[in-house]
Amino acid sequence: MSLACSIKDIAPRFPHARIAFVLVSGLAIADDRTHELDDLIRAREEACRARWRETELSQLPGVAAWREAYQGFGIRKTSYRSSGERLVKRVRAGE
Repeated sequence: MSLACSIKDIAPRFPHARIAFVLVSGLAIADDRTHELDDLIRAREEACRARWRETELSQLPGVAAWREAYQGFGIRKTSYRSSGERLVKRVRAGE
């Protein structure tokens, strides 16, 4: 069974989907993060835990949308998780 499909096959099934990308060149990642960046990451993690602590992952709008899309692609929802879902799960777990 082939799972190959094109955007022409997928787009009509997900009319509210918006796909974007950013192309960056010349980006350099510093060897060490600044304290300001560490503080920002920590603050965002705390905000995520506070906002989504009591919510089932399947009820988060972005997670629900990706799970629906995966199901539409014919992928079992427990086989793959979106990067956003994995990130929220790890942040909530304190990782």
